Amino acid sequence: MNRLPLIGGCTLSPDGLDQQRERARRSSSSVADVELGQEYLAVRFGPEVDDELVAELVAVESECCSFFSIRYDAEKRALRLTVEDEQRRPALAAFAGAFRHGNEP
Repeated sequence: MNRLPLIGGCTLSPDGLDQQRERARRSSSSVADVELGQEYLAVRFGPEVDDELVAELVAVESECCSFFSIRYDAEKRALRLTVEDEQRRPALAAFAGAFRHGNEP
C-alpha cells in the first residue's frame, strides 16, 4: 500500500495513521476516478462505495489534519481535499496514490 506520509501538523499517532491508511486502502476498491491538481485531490467513487467507511476516513482526517479542507458529497460519491500550504501538498499526492493503487506496497 502506498504510504500516507506523516505531515507536520498531523496529530495522528502511529497506530492512528496505520488505521487511516487501512481506511484509504479499503475504500480504494470503489474508486472510479482520481484527479490530482496542485492544490486539490478529487476522488469519485462508484456506487458500491461504503459511505460509512469514507465518512469515517473524512472525519478522522478532518480532525487530525486541520490544514486540509475536506468535503464528501455522499449523493455524488465525490470526495475533495484541498490544501493551500505548499509544504503540505505532498500529502495530496500520497492520498492520490493510495486511492489509485490501494493494494500496492
